[in-house]
Amino acid sequence: MTKPELVARPVASRIMAYVSGACMVAISAAITIALPADIRAVFTPFQVGTLLACLGAVLFVLWGVARSKVVVDDSGLTVVNGYRRYEVPWTEVRGVSFRNGAPWPTLVRLDDSKVILFAIQATDGDQAKRVVKQIRGHLG
Repeated sequence: MTKPELVARPVASRIMAYVSGACMVAISAAITIALPADIRAVFTPFQVGTLLACLGAVLFVLWGVARSKVVVDDSGLTVVNGYRRYEVPWTEVRGVSFRNGAPWPTLVRLDDSKVILFAIQATDGDQAKRVVKQIRGHLG
């Protein structure tokens, strides 16, 4: 892979994911500490494990949101949407659609398949528009 020309990550969604995750961990810890010992003793290991698994699942989803990115280089785009990764060479790209009101742009491939560019969020405003413009600049 050549040196990245552009690395785009969502701003608002990453902040939301990190803050929400930190709050969930802090609240869970605070509730655990605040509960009297006799109440904590009532919870079975299975119940505690279930609560921890639920917390872990939510943190896993939030981390997926936070790790989303689009990397643009001379060879094409690398798109990371949560835990899925797409390597799309420029020769396979038909265009980028970013309609008014759309939450994120969509990469359209020559075979008409689409890849959502989740890392470029409409809520990021002008930054999202600049990134889409840069990507479109590679298409000629």
